[in-house]
Amino acid sequence: MTEPSVGSDSAGMETRIRFDEEAGQWVISGVKRYISNASKADVYIVWGVTNPNVPPQKGLTAVLIPAHAKGLTFPRLYDFAGRRGSIVGEVAMDEVRVPEENLLGDVNGGFNIMLSAFNFERVILGGSSLGVARAAFEIACQHAQSRVSFGQKLGQKQLIWDMIAQMSWKIDAAELLTHRAAKMYDSGIGGKDLMREASQAKLVATETAVFCADRTVQILGGDGVTRQYGKAEQLYRDARTLPIVGGTSEMCKYLIAAREMPSIRLNL
Repeated sequence: MTEPSVGSDSAGMETRIRFDEEAGQWVISGVKRYISNASKADVYIVWGVTNPNVPPQKGLTAVLIPAHAKGLTFPRLYDFAGRRGSIVGEVAMDEVRVPEENLLGDVNGGFNIMLSAFNFERVILGGSSLGVARAAFEIACQHAQSRVSFGQKLGQKQLIWDMIAQMSWKIDAAELLTHRAAKMYDSGIGGKDLMREASQAKLVATETAVFCADRTVQILGGDGVTRQYGKAEQLYRDARTLPIVGGTSEMCKYLIAAREMPSIRLNL
C-alpha cells in the first residue's frame, strides 16, 4: 500500500493498474516502500488506481503479483533501529503483467479489501505490542525488587511504584481492548463495523508498549541503555516502531473519532 509520496493518505496512491483486453492481462506500474518481506515473499498483494476519474476510494483495485514476475524488482532494503528480524524494503513494478485471474476481489473494489486488511493488521499489532509491553514490564518488576538503592529496594521508592502501577493498568487495558477486537474479528465482524475497535486496540496497545519500554529503561538506568545488560534497550527500539506501522496513532485517533461523530466529516 505505502508509496514514496503516500503513507496514511492511501487515497493519493500513484501506482496504476490497467487491463490489457487483447492480452487478457493486468499491467501494473509503480513503486511501493516499507513493504514487509520485500524480496522474500512468494506473492505480493498490490493496490493501485484502475479508475482515476472517480474518488480514490472507488477506483482502487488489488491484484496478486508472483515473485518471479518480469518487471518486478526490489531497489533496496531498510535498516531499522528496531524490529531487526523483520525484512522490509521497496517493491518496484515496471509494466508488470499478470493473468486476469490474479485480480483480488472486484475491479475498483480494492478499498474495502484494504480496510479489511488494516483491521486485521491492527488487531495483530495489538497482540504483538502486548508481548513487547509485558516483556519490558517483567524486566522492570524484577529489577525493582532486587536492586538496592539508598539502603532500600528500588521498588520501595514512590516514584518507582508509580511507574510499575501505570504499566500494570495500561497493559490490562490494552489486553482487554485487543481481546475484544480479536473476538469481533473472529466472529465475522469487519469493515467499518470493526474499524473503531481495531483502531482502539492498536492505539492503546502500541502506545502502551512504548510507555512500558521507556519506563523500564528509566528504572534500569545505565543498564537499560547498554546492550550488555539484558533486553531492555532492544525492547525500547522495537517498541518505537509500533505506533507508526499499520496506521499511525494519529490515524487511529481519526478513525475512532470518525465513528463516534458520524454526522460530521472530520478534516484530515
